Amino acid sequence: MRTLLRHTLRAAAGTATAIVCALTAVPAATAAPAPQYAPTASFVIGQNVCHQGAVGGLRCGRILAVNATINLGGGNIIYGVAQSTACSVSGDVGGPVYAGSTLVGKIVHATGCPFGYSYYKPLGSPLTK
Repeated sequence: MRTLLRHTLRAAAGTATAIVCALTAVPAATAAPAPQYAPTASFVIGQNVCHQGAVGGLRCGRILAVNATINLGGGNIIYGVAQSTACSVSGDVGGPVYAGSTLVGKIVHATGCPFGYSYYKPLGSPLTK
């Protein structure tokens, strides 16, 4: 039987932090299928989406607004983003966004959890200010 390996990271409490990697075998039949890629994806209000953040993990929600603009201050403005009810934290920026099993975008801004929002850029769109 073919298996995939999943790793879990745990940090020890205290002043000295240790990272332990525990490997758990997962049967191939339960592994998620490889996601599809939508190179010219766009978001739709009400669309269900999930994203995977490096810090916040897997979060799901729905699209509240599309083609929005975020003014981060200091002349930093991001145009053409979608706002989602799925929260994320700053360490999640750059993570993938999925609609079902289709990769449709990336996280470009996070406002915190548990009550914040996430902002996404569709794949194929420029990341210019």
